[in-house]
Amino acid sequence: MTDFHFAEPFWFWLLLVPPVVALWLGRTEGEVDNERVRQYADAGLLAHLLGREGPRRGAKWRQFGRWSAVWVLLVVALAGPRWDYVDVRSVRTRADVLVLLDISRSMNTRDVVPNRLIQARHEVEDLLDHAQGLRMGLVAFASIPHVLAPITEDLESVRWMLPAIQPDMVDLPGSRLKEALNVASRMLYPGKDQQDRVRAILVISDGDFHEKGLGEAAAELAEEGIHVYTLGVGTRGGGIVVDAGGAPVVDGRGELVRSRLDERQLQEIASAGGGRYLSAEAGDADTEAFLTELITQAGGQEEGEQWARVWLERFWIPLGVAMLLLLPWVSRARLFRRTVA
Repeated sequence: MTDFHFAEPFWFWLLLVPPVVALWLGRTEGEVDNERVRQYADAGLLAHLLGREGPRRGAKWRQFGRWSAVWVLLVVALAGPRWDYVDVRSVRTRADVLVLLDISRSMNTRDVVPNRLIQARHEVEDLLDHAQGLRMGLVAFASIPHVLAPITEDLESVRWMLPAIQPDMVDLPGSRLKEALNVASRMLYPGKDQQDRVRAILVISDGDFHEKGLGEAAAELAEEGIHVYTLGVGTRGGGIVVDAGGAPVVDGRGELVRSRLDERQLQEIASAGGGRYLSAEAGDADTEAFLTELITQAGGQEEGEQWARVWLERFWIPLGVAMLLLLPWVSRARLFRRTVA
């Protein structure tokens, strides 16, 4: 355990709540509510009926103790316990990058774990974690492109959009990259503050395109000073395509649809666009290779290199223990509802 600490220790002020509640329970425990209650039973039996003596009193304080334990665990989880860390390299370079993320049906293929689309989202997260000084935008495309984030310096706003990228965003089957490139060209049109910045498009896809003229479209972008890079997701062996619900997709003849990573087409697009083809990997090598390419395009100049310390959050440990303590109450509540029904 290295450098154990809490990210938000001010939450510990909430630990004052259980002692205050215990003090209130202790002060009100011996009080008789009113005259009508005192007339209900003999004084010797009244305390037992109200739960102030005997087993009921002990059960009440045991229940309070359990709720207090849950409260303390939840407060500890909110405080954010953390220990151990990893150092992440970040590079500062002046560049505008527009990510074109393929969300067509073929990206649901599970030849990579858990599927191509989720791995593609992880690749975008890696780029956000490593790149400082970049301005980024995000476009998800299939039959039509969806602009999820414009070119912005606020990289966290791009990160917030990633969970929204789901297979059910696809309205029509197919993957039309050319229209997405046209949208990217308009979004990367240089303004007065962009003259000295590198402009690049990163296409993250399995290359399962059935359009003509993609190389020519990429070459036109290169002539405008926009370099096109491609990042291949999937395997050469491929797998069966599934829909948003996980059911296998069949063609008009009733046969299962398979999809394979088309590296050749992705390489041709990148070559025509003055960029480079990269293969998605589990580590950071592909992200660093892409950033190195951007630095090369900038004339070998980078604004600096930084290392960011990323702490490993452990809030899930006290949260999990609290959930276990709540299980008996959940079980009794379900049993009560079934009995009443």
